[in-house]
Amino acid sequence: MYAFRDPTLGPLDEIRQARLLVIPIADYDARDGDGDHWSILLLQRKSLEEPFRAFRLDSLNDRNKKCSNSFLSLLRKSKMCKHFIPKSSKLLHDFPSQTNGTDCGCFVCLAALHIAEVVREGFSYDTTFVFPQTWDPVQFRLDLLQEALSTRR
Repeated sequence: MYAFRDPTLGPLDEIRQARLLVIPIADYDARDGDGDHWSILLLQRKSLEEPFRAFRLDSLNDRNKKCSNSFLSLLRKSKMCKHFIPKSSKLLHDFPSQTNGTDCGCFVCLAALHIAEVVREGFSYDTTFVFPQTWDPVQFRLDLLQEALSTRR
């Protein structure tokens, strides 16, 4: 996982220095100020000299494909990133699916936590992430609530 370290650098310069980026994508509509689905765009590469590979992690039938590829297109417009950012992304088919219309945010959080854990354990950047096939969003919400309540005391 990568956090922007130097606030004096622009985000595009920071992106060029990363091997792994986990980018939350929302299908936000500026006209009505609403969006109703979250997913992840995962940018990954073996070394800083190579271009990123882009993967879409979407728990709801690849609903944010257009948004993800639009974001890549926006990054490619920068001369600084043009040669490192792919033109399109690939759907990661083995990503778990949600069973309702409300759990996408939980799946984004669970995926980010899983990626952080795998990287901490010594992830090899030339392989593809493997995700559990089921996640329990209800338990995740309960755990978040319990943690929030315990920190209030």
